[in-house]
Amino acid sequence: MAIKKVLFILIFSSYLWVCSSNKTLNKPDIKNTPENTEIISDDYQNSHYEQSILKDDVETLRNLYNNALTSMNLGDIKGAQEFFEEALTIISNNEIKSSDIYKNNDDYNEIIDIILEDYENFINEEVKFYENPNAEIPGSDRLYKTIEPSLYHPSKNIPLVVNSRVKKYIKYYQGKGRKYFTQWLERMGKYKSLIEDILKEEGLPEDLVYLAMVESGFNPKAHSRARAVGIWQFISSTGRVYGLQINNYLDERKDPVKSTKAAAKFINNLYHELKDWYLVMAAYNVSKSKVKRAMKRYKSRNFWELKSLPSETKNHIPKFIAAAIIAKNPKKYGFRNIKYQKPFQYEEVHIDKCIDLTVAAKCARTDYLTIKVLNPELNVWFTPPYPDGYTLRIPPHKKEIFLKNYSKVPEDLKITRVIHKVKRGETLSYIARKYHTTIYNIKSVNSLKNIHKLSVGQKLLIPVPPPIEVALKTQKIRQKNPAYIPKNRNGLEKITYIVKKGDTLGEIAEFYNTRAGNIRKWNSLSYRSYIYPRQKLTLWLPKNEYRSAVNRVNNQNENITLNIEQSIEKNGSKAGKIYIVKKGDSLWGIAKNFGVSLNSLLQFNQKSKKSIIKPGEKIIIPLPIPD
Repeated sequence: MAIKKVLFILIFSSYLWVCSSNKTLNKPDIKNTPENTEIISDDYQNSHYEQSILKDDVETLRNLYNNALTSMNLGDIKGAQEFFEEALTIISNNEIKSSDIYKNNDDYNEIIDIILEDYENFINEEVKFYENPNAEIPGSDRLYKTIEPSLYHPSKNIPLVVNSRVKKYIKYYQGKGRKYFTQWLERMGKYKSLIEDILKEEGLPEDLVYLAMVESGFNPKAHSRARAVGIWQFISSTGRVYGLQINNYLDERKDPVKSTKAAAKFINNLYHELKDWYLVMAAYNVSKSKVKRAMKRYKSRNFWELKSLPSETKNHIPKFIAAAIIAKNPKKYGFRNIKYQKPFQYEEVHIDKCIDLTVAAKCARTDYLTIKVLNPELNVWFTPPYPDGYTLRIPPHKKEIFLKNYSKVPEDLKITRVIHKVKRGETLSYIARKYHTTIYNIKSVNSLKNIHKLSVGQKLLIPVPPPIEVALKTQKIRQKNPAYIPKNRNGLEKITYIVKKGDTLGEIAEFYNTRAGNIRKWNSLSYRSYIYPRQKLTLWLPKNEYRSAVNRVNNQNENITLNIEQSIEKNGSKAGKIYIVKKGDSLWGIAKNFGVSLNSLLQFNQKSKKSIIKPGEKIIIPLPIPD
């Protein structure tokens, strides 16, 4: 802390020297300061004189700090900036002295800590304050030497102290923060009963439900700048300590049930040691060690007396109390006609294999989005491929029909997983085409930050989609638009193309001399859609395009990585046939019997003259091109 403080002051001194004619406030760049910066110390001979100067400096800094807070409360940002700068100039000059008298003086160090913290908050938060419901209220009471008399709001579990800080947040939630607090109340309807039940099971006060309210606003997907996630705002390390899984497939910090159970255990452990709910909530916010250091420093177990706690933590308890008071009686505080969300209710089913969430939704006779809402922990569009399977939440009263339908799902509709080892020259686009999936799916499953940077030897998990007609494989389902039909169809043929294994939209488009974007438009496919075997695609092509396509096949020197099975829907005629190989057949004999060239037959079926065919195999017979 001392090193960080010194570096901060040295940089600020440079800033004042360089920018003495410019009052634009810039945040000091602490990170880029060399760690081995040397501090030059001056040795004062007259300690009595230095003590006198120190006393004056402390008083001056207190006055400058109070003036800065007053300016902030009056909305005078420029004035607050100037008072902070003047205070930092004094601190900077004193730090360079590196005197033991300054270093060991508690009053001086306390005011420095306060000014540095609030100056950084001023830079980072002041402009955003009135737009952020969790922002710090400017003008904390930290410098007051006495704690004002408090009132206690009636509560059956945690005493709710009402003081000026709490009143500020009540007023804020009623005014500037009203929009956000209303959303919190609405979401409270969804999660309150669930959380209270778990708290009761763990023997904890039900009022702790309001801690989740101020932590995240009951939003399972909430993320903070500190990389905390979920309703209970766990950072990854703490989440894992309390049993939450965090990997490419899922993040159980977003699971309202599992994260609440983890939070309850964490809070229980904190209370076992701290024995005070305000101290527990402060430790939950900033860490147990920092709270204990503050308790030791001030020789107090009274939260309101722990002045060295970070600003966010010192305001966290007033936020909690204000939120609890309002949420217990919203109408009294002007919150009427709240549209509470329906309670989070579900049934659980165990799935033994990895399965597409859209397939799971169909088994439960619901939709993809409902399954995602009930399972917010899932980062992917399928259940995790765990050896023991996965327990999935489905809507209530759907378990029986789900199990009945799931038992009928064929194996080929379940997702397979492939581990792909990246080779030199491979791109994500190439790998996606190879496995008939999308770049987006590979990126999300493997948590790739840059899709353009792959390392040779890197292992990628590839979720291979089943050959079924399902909705988009994305985090969010989208509603299909009606298929596009060209207005002017004169001279166009409607072709129904049946997708074969190995096909891509780009290759199909290239073969028919059209654009992949046209095929997407004709078939209402998004850029995240994939195609699958046996899928029917509609193409609108000029009448002579089929002839040109066949000519291109006959003239190509290399094998086409495309299987074709198609029909031109015109007058009931067929553009091609499927022949089932019988015992004794040969490719040459089949070509001769159907009046097509051997080369054309080989190209259409990706065969060579040395290929062996077996009885029961399907062979595509292209129509001869008319003269």
